[in-house]
Amino acid sequence: MSKPSQEDIESLFKDLTIYKDRIKREMGNISKNLRISSSQLNSTLKNHDELNQLDKILAKLKDMKTESSDFN
Repeated sequence: MSKPSQEDIESLFKDLTIYKDRIKREMGNISKNLRISSSQLNSTLKNHDELNQLDKILAKLKDMKTESSDFN
């Protein structure tokens, strides 16, 4: 399998960031409707498995972007 291009990495990073922001926004809207406190929402977001996984993936992609740009 070949290495992803800089454009592929940037595109995936952008798409995953948009997805992560959408999850957070939707959870925020739901919590408002359910009258959940902001501290409880923040705790839920901090412990959300999918968001934590996305953070790890985004960190790896950021490292890949840096490594790729170092070689160019």
